[in-house]
Amino acid sequence: MLTGAVAPVVADRSLVRFTTTQALLTRVLRAGGLAGGAKVVKPSIRSDLLDLDEFGLLAADPKIGPLLCEVIATRPTRRRRS
Repeated sequence: MLTGAVAPVVADRSLVRFTTTQALLTRVLRAGGLAGGAKVVKPSIRSDLLDLDEFGLLAADPKIGPLLCEVIATRPTRRRRS
C-alpha cells in the first residue's frame, strides 16, 4: 500500500524510516528518561519519510502519547525536490 509513496522518495535518495509503532515505543521506554527518549526518536524526526506501521493497533503506555505526538508534529514539512 505504501509502495506508491515510497518509490519517488527512494528514487530521490531520500531517507526513509520504517518501524512498527510498538517497536519505536519500546525503544523509547527502554532508553530511560526524557533525554534518552529524545535521542531514540531523533532519527525518526529527521527522516524524509516515516512509516509507523500498526499505528493504533496496540494500547501504549499513557506517558508515551506526548512523545509520539511530538515525533509526528515536529517532522519538517518539505516539498519534494523536482
